[in-house]
Amino acid sequence: KESALSTHLLASVGAPSSGSADSHTDATKVVRGVVTKWLADGNKLGSEQQQREWKDETVLFRVGPASCDEVCSDAGKVCARDWFLYIDRCDVAQATFPATTKCVEVMSAMVPAGADHLSETLVSRDGRSDPPTCAGVAPGGARRICGCVGKERVRAVGKPGSAAVMDVVVKALKDTVAQKAGTATSAEATELLSDAQAGRVGFHKGLVGRSCSDVCSEVALKCNDRWFHSINRCDVQMAGWPQDQDGHYFKECSDRFYGHDLPGHQEQMDELLINNDMQGFPSTCGGRGDFSARLCPCSYSYPATTTTFHTVFNVQSKQYFEWQSRYNIFWHKQSGQSGPVTRLLSMGGAWPTDATPHPKGDHLMNEVRTHIAPEYDCSIDSYV
Repeated sequence: KESALSTHLLASVGAPSSGSADSHTDATKVVRGVVTKWLADGNKLGSEQQQREWKDETVLFRVGPASCDEVCSDAGKVCARDWFLYIDRCDVAQATFPATTKCVEVMSAMVPAGADHLSETLVSRDGRSDPPTCAGVAPGGARRICGCVGKERVRAVGKPGSAAVMDVVVKALKDTVAQKAGTATSAEATELLSDAQAGRVGFHKGLVGRSCSDVCSEVALKCNDRWFHSINRCDVQMAGWPQDQDGHYFKECSDRFYGHDLPGHQEQMDELLINNDMQGFPSTCGGRGDFSARLCPCSYSYPATTTTFHTVFNVQSKQYFEWQSRYNIFWHKQSGQSGPVTRLLSMGGAWPTDATPHPKGDHLMNEVRTHIAPEYDCSIDSYV
């Protein structure tokens, strides 16, 4: 059931802002009060940069009937999208708009927002797949809550050359959608195009020797490996690096190489390199080369909280499962998944027919964190 404000919001997509600079107000004290309580519960801000901005009180939280880009610009600041992760919540929205009585979750880039005359606030229903953006304009009568930081803070597509990269990527995705209509390829390109147009991804040029994980982390974002196929193109790389070290414009790229650190600019050869084997040696966020500078797709980095995961996989005590166990541990470390990983090892006397099973473990016990459980007696249950 849609609320009055959410219905109005959906009908107002694309409508021009009716707000003026005079109607933009500061809500920093209120928002900081709510977020301080959240931090006191053991939660953490997602990056060192945000922690500094919070400690030094250089981040402002402003409210206005316009896009967050406009609201922040009025205060001489720029909108910081990663702060939406902490203010796109009902407790923050309702504290900011105390006259409201209802908080509604919606799929929209125009949140968090509130309208006192409708007694409602709006927050994201799914802040990961459809997160708020700085460009989203508040619908008529509503006001957005925005995180604003100093202009020296570079966000999303703010680095030199990245806007040109975005233009090339968007055009290529549109062509794919049109040419592959009705296919899975078109469907995936449509999703990527939506993210690009909504500002959910930016393309950052890294320094030589840096991985994309590092490049994105430095601007409080996270490398998104879903985009590497889209940027493994010569036109995209030339948009990122239009000129060589002598100032001449690149006219071509080399596709002689493959590697996890490609595509990118190879400094020693002064060439733009395309990965010629994306299937066998796919581009990865962690890939780096001592003489390579990478063009990196960066999306949102989500806040660290006290919540962790415990990953468990179950195996029998057989040689066949040894390499699988080792690879499971390796992939767990490579993914960066929080929390421990445990091998659930079924061995020893059969349960429930053996009343006193005595499993002793195997030779991987000192290599892999393991919990031992007795095997199940399959003879009593043919289905198992």
